[in-house]
Amino acid sequence: MRSLQKSRTRRNLYLSNRGHDSLMVADVGEDGSVTARGWVPSGGKWPWFFTLTTDNRMLVANNLSDDIAIFDVDAAGDLHLAVQLTVPRPAFITPWPSRGSA
Repeated sequence: MRSLQKSRTRRNLYLSNRGHDSLMVADVGEDGSVTARGWVPSGGKWPWFFTLTTDNRMLVANNLSDDIAIFDVDAAGDLHLAVQLTVPRPAFITPWPSRGSA
């Protein structure tokens, strides 16, 4: 496990696993307990970094397969691969601010 993020709007936790090339989706209980719900392929090899966006997407930098995978995040917090972009050795991602945001 290398990267860890908590959903902004739901009680979900996401972890990346480079050796397994996957993302774990977990539920966070009211008491703070964490329960793994499942694993999703990261869309590439060696998910180095990922981030959640304000428009319910997850961007995953797959370093060794030279791509960024973009997942839609549904209302339950589950991940669905939507698009893959070729980017040489991505290591960090930050969403570009939308127009009108400060």
